[in-house]
Amino acid sequence: MRNFRPFLALALSLAGIASTPSAHAFGGEDFLTSTIANWHHADISKRGGLAASFSAGAAESICWHADYVDSYGYNPLWWAKSGDMIRLKAALIAKPELAKVHFDDLYTMQSNNIPPPRQNPGVGGRNPSRPPRNPVEIQMRRYLSGTLAGLIYAAEQPGKDKSGKAVIGDVAMAHHILGVSLHALQDFYSHSNWIDEPDRRKLTYFDMASTSAQWTQMGSFTLYTGNYETPDHQGIKNHGKYSIMGSILNLPGVKTVMEAGCHPISPIASDDVCLDFKAAKAGKTIRGAAVNNVKIPKGVIYMAPAGINLDSTWMAEIGAKERGIVTGNFSAQNAFHNAEHNAIRASEQWLRRVGAAMNEMGKGAFWARIQLEDSVKGYNTPSADAISQWEDFDKLGYQFVSAGTYPPKAGDKAEEFFLRVKIKTSSAEYSGTDANIYAVVEGANIHNVVNGKDTHKRSFHLDKMPTKGEGNLKKIISYNDFEAGDEDVYLIGPLNALPDTIRLDNDSASGWDVVETMAKAIWESIENGLKAIVDGVVEFFKSLFGSHADFVAQNKKVWKISELPQTVGASATFSVPLNGKKEGNYTLEVTVRKTADIPGQRGGDAEYVVRLTKLKCLAEATWDRGSNSDEPFLAVLLNPLVSKAQKKIIGPYEDVDADEEVKINYEFAPVRIPKQVGMLTLPVMQLESDDESAADRQKILDKFDVNFDKETEKKRNDFLDTLGRAIAADWKVDRMEVWAFSKGDMVRSGRVGTFTNIGWIEGDANRKFTLSANLPESGISAEELEDMSKITTTTPVAKVPYQGPLVALGTLGLGSLLGMGLLRGRRRG
Repeated sequence: MRNFRPFLALALSLAGIASTPSAHAFGGEDFLTSTIANWHHADISKRGGLAASFSAGAAESICWHADYVDSYGYNPLWWAKSGDMIRLKAALIAKPELAKVHFDDLYTMQSNNIPPPRQNPGVGGRNPSRPPRNPVEIQMRRYLSGTLAGLIYAAEQPGKDKSGKAVIGDVAMAHHILGVSLHALQDFYSHSNWIDEPDRRKLTYFDMASTSAQWTQMGSFTLYTGNYETPDHQGIKNHGKYSIMGSILNLPGVKTVMEAGCHPISPIASDDVCLDFKAAKAGKTIRGAAVNNVKIPKGVIYMAPAGINLDSTWMAEIGAKERGIVTGNFSAQNAFHNAEHNAIRASEQWLRRVGAAMNEMGKGAFWARIQLEDSVKGYNTPSADAISQWEDFDKLGYQFVSAGTYPPKAGDKAEEFFLRVKIKTSSAEYSGTDANIYAVVEGANIHNVVNGKDTHKRSFHLDKMPTKGEGNLKKIISYNDFEAGDEDVYLIGPLNALPDTIRLDNDSASGWDVVETMAKAIWESIENGLKAIVDGVVEFFKSLFGSHADFVAQNKKVWKISELPQTVGASATFSVPLNGKKEGNYTLEVTVRKTADIPGQRGGDAEYVVRLTKLKCLAEATWDRGSNSDEPFLAVLLNPLVSKAQKKIIGPYEDVDADEEVKINYEFAPVRIPKQVGMLTLPVMQLESDDESAADRQKILDKFDVNFDKETEKKRNDFLDTLGRAIAADWKVDRMEVWAFSKGDMVRSGRVGTFTNIGWIEGDANRKFTLSANLPESGISAEELEDMSKITTTTPVAKVPYQGPLVALGTLGLGSLLGMGLLRGRRRG
C-alpha cells in the first residue's frame, strides 16, 4: 500500500486541479534538464546571492526555496514524489498563500485618494513620507516588510549550526523566507509592465525608489501586473496559462471532431471540454520550448489565454508581442533578458538591503550565518531541514511573506497586523479534540462592525484545511487539527491593530447539536428523496422482470437516544404508520429493548435490540388485481448511523384483511449507539406481492439498501463529523506561543505571549490570555527597505537591448509531451 501512495496522491491532485499548470513563474528552458542554470528562479536567485556575498552553498539554499515555490504551489508530480500524503497536504495548505507571492492580479490604477504621510515618527526620528499610490507599491512593501518580520522571528528560533550543534537562530527558516521573497520580487519583472516603458528598462524598482525625482516622475506611468488567479475579464492583460488540454484538442482529427461537437447547437457546447477547446482556439501556440534540447513543434502546447509573462525565452515570444513592445531594435529575446537581468540586480539589491537592516537591528551575527551556511545540502537532493520548512506544520515561514489581503486595491491601507499562533496539544491520552477551535482576538483598537455596531473583536477558525473534500477523498487528504502531540502554527489576520487578548474557544457539538444536525441535514433530505428511491426501485424491477410488486407506502421512524429506554432490560413499543390510502392502510409495531451499557470514551455506548412485532391492517387496498385480500411484504432497514444498516424482507403474508394482525417477531442483531448523542432510524417500504419471486424480493431489498445508502452517505459523514466533535470535545493544551508582526509601514515583529501548562479546555468552554502591549518597532520602515541609496551592488545596470542565446531547434513527436510533465517530478529529490 505504501508504494501505491505516490500514485494515489498524484491521482487526487490531478483530479483536483486538472486545469492548473505545473509551472507558473520564471520557468525553465528545457523540460528535461535539472541544472540550476536551466530554471530561471533558481539561476537568478543563486546569481543574486553570490553577488550579495553569499557562499555558494548559502546561495544555492535560497535558490532552492525560490524555485520550489512553484513546485509546492503548482506541481502535482512533486507532491506525489514524497511517498505519502504529507507533501500533498502541505501543498494544499500552502496553495492559497503561495498564489499571493507571484506579483500577479494587481491591475487597479494609481489611487486618486493618496493617504497623507505618516505623522508618527519611527525610531530615531524617521518619518516615512511617501505613501504607496497603487496596488503594486502596496504589495511590494508588504513583501519587503513581511520578509524582515520573518527574519526577526527566525533569529529567535532554535536551530543548528554547520556542525549540527543546537543554537539560537534558524538559518534553514531564514533561507526559506528569503527564497520565497526573492521569488515574488523576481516575478515583478516578468509579470508587470515595468519594462514596457523604455526609461524603466535601465532601472530596477529599487533603483527608481531610491531617487525621489525619478519616483515622482514614475507617478505619471501606469503600473500593473497580469491577471492569473482572478477572472480574465477583470484585468488589463493576462499573465497567460499553459493549456495542455487545448494542445490535445487541437490535434488533427481531434480538432475536426471538436469543431462539430462544440458547435453552438451542440448539447455539450457549454461543457468544460468545449470551453477548453474554445480557449485554446483563441490562444496562441508556444514555440521554442525544448525537451532534451529539441524544440517542441508548433501546435503541441498552447497558451490560452495568451499573456504578457516573460518567464522563459520561448514564453517571451508571445509575452513581448502581447505587450506590444517588439520594435526594430528590441526583440522578444531582448525583453526576456532585460527582465532577467533586472531580476538578478534586484535580488542582489534586496539581499544586501535586508542584510543591512539585520545589522542595524543588532542581528549581524545571525545574518553572517545566513550568508555562510548551507541549509539545503544540494539542489537536487534537498535536506530534511529544507523540506521541513514546507512540510512541518509548525514552521511554514512563507506565511510572513504571503500574509495579507490579496490582491490589494488602490487606496487600501498599506499596514496590516497579524498574529502567528503556535499551539502544542498535549501528548497525553485523549488530549486531542475533534471540536471546532476558534481564536477570538479582542481590543479597544480592533474594529469589526456587525449590524452597525463595532464589536472590537474578530473570530478565526483554526483549521488548516477547511475544505476537505467528500467521501474517500476527504478521509485521505483531510488534515485533522489538534490531535494528541500535534504542534501547529496558525496565521490570524489581517487586523487593523494589535489586540489586547486572545481567547481559545472550544466550540464542541452538544448532544442536541448532533440531534439537530442529523434531523435537519440527514433526515429531511432522506424524506424528500425516499419516495424517489422507492419509485426507482420498483420501476427498475418492472423493466427487469416485466412485472413488479405494487408499491403501497413508505415511512421511517427516528429515535433520539433520549426517546429510547434508559435502563438495561427496559423496553418500549412504537408504531410506524404505513398509509398507502387506496393501496392499503397499515401500521407496523416495533419494540426496542435496552440490552447493555458499554463503557468507553465520553460516556460510552448503549446497546439496543429492535424487534418487529406485528403488522396490522387498518384498511385493505381498493383494488388488487382482482384479489379479495392483500399480500403485503416489507423491506426494512435498521440504521444506527455510526455503522452500516441491517436489512430484512418481512413476508409476504397471504390473505390479509381489514382489522387483521400478522405476527412478525423478527429481531435484528444488537446495535450500539453513543450514549450522549446517538440515534436510530428505521426506514420501511411496504409493497404488495404479486408475480415476483423470493429472489426478486431480495433484489428489491438490496436495491433499496444501496440507493438508501448512496443517498445518505454524505449526510452520514456530516453526522459522524458532528458526532466526533461531541464525543471527543475536551482538549488538553501544553503551550501556546503568540508572535505578532506588521506589514506595510513600520516593521514590527516580536513575541507577545508565551503560555505554558494550559491544561484542559473542555467542550463549549474557552480560555482567555492577555497579550503584551509592547511590540517593539524594528526601527526600519517598509519605505526604507526600498531605499538602496546606501547599498553598493556589483550587478551592473542592464544594457538595452540585450541579446541572449536562443533555444536549440529540432523536431519532437507528441509522445514526448509526457516526458515534459514527468521531468520536474523526476528531477526532484
